[in-house]
Amino acid sequence: MNGCGNDRCVCEVVRKIATLQMEAAGDSCTTGCDSAFKQLLGGMPSKDTIPFSLTSKYTCKVVCAKAYVRTKSYTYDVKKIKSEFFRVSKFLDDEKCCAVLELLCPVPCDENPDLIETFRRTGACVTVDLDCFCAITCFPAIRAARASEEDLESCDCM
Repeated sequence: MNGCGNDRCVCEVVRKIATLQMEAAGDSCTTGCDSAFKQLLGGMPSKDTIPFSLTSKYTCKVVCAKAYVRTKSYTYDVKKIKSEFFRVSKFLDDEKCCAVLELLCPVPCDENPDLIETFRRTGACVTVDLDCFCAITCFPAIRAARASEEDLESCDCM
């Protein structure tokens, strides 16, 4: 059961995020998905990412995804990272509602490590069926830089 009254609401929101992020790269809420959409559309060309988290419709918990990144160029050294924050990389299938999501690494504020200052792109991606989620939480649009080795060391679910 989801709160949208529509089995495809998460799919449609992620589809809209994918479209707006592509446009940015080449309701009256002050936060959330609609606000983040407006930030990408409203003359903020430096923004290229709408970070979001997803809630499983099976467990009703925020999803913590695991993926692997190469730690050094030209080697097969890999590091497992975990994150509950994503950016949509691309939409794969309109019928089945599949997308490739890139894990984002949260960067805590210096003054208060319980708060997130921004997110970094990890390059680690997972392919998901968006019909497996019942809720999406969007965060304000950002310009997402690539994660450093140090960022990846601390990338974990909160």
